[in-house]
Amino acid sequence: MVASRPSTEGQLAQLASGEASEFAAWSVEDKSENQLLLSDFQGQTRSWLMTNDIETEANDCTKLYFGSVVVPVSNKKNGRTAFGVCLQGANWLA
Repeated sequence: MVASRPSTEGQLAQLASGEASEFAAWSVEDKSENQLLLSDFQGQTRSWLMTNDIETEANDCTKLYFGSVVVPVSNKKNGRTAFGVCLQGANWLA
């Protein structure tokens, strides 16, 4: 499934400054001073972002760390968990 939820640089700036809690297909699930945990609109993926300021003799910069996870879906009828339809055929998950 593909979601078309475009966004602007202004909306990204609002997310980064803490003024917004949604961006494109993502919403903020948790945050701290330098970290964000985002959840997609279906709750099936999470993305984590963290910044770390680095000072060197040459210049100052910011390093961005990130990670993502696909969350298994629970079947309410039998209690088993599985990945969504898009990932069920992926051999690398086995």
